[in-house]
Amino acid sequence: MNIKYRILVTALALPLLWSPMAHSANNSDLSVVYTPKLFYPNAARLAKQEGLVVILGQVNAQGKVTQAHIKTSSGHADLDQAALKQVQKTRFKPLPQGQDSADFEQPIQFTL
Repeated sequence: MNIKYRILVTALALPLLWSPMAHSANNSDLSVVYTPKLFYPNAARLAKQEGLVVILGQVNAQGKVTQAHIKTSSGHADLDQAALKQVQKTRFKPLPQGQDSADFEQPIQFTL
């Protein structure tokens, strides 16, 4: 699975930055149309926790994330859950007609 975007979350709680396109495992381009703001979890920020979380997911024909799970943990439960919730709330453009779903991989880097 190849992905054309990276995510960086800063301690200043900036909104999550998505590239407009992602490449899915089954060779379709995924376009992000909505992603809510992601805030660095307060407990993780205070503990100076950083890390990379990699989420595997699936999008249905309407562009809704129907499955998401942690492929690679940051080693910090707060960061892992924040990344997972972010991906679950993200919406993509509908898939091309005849395509029921698309798998994707999303890395999320938490850096103070």
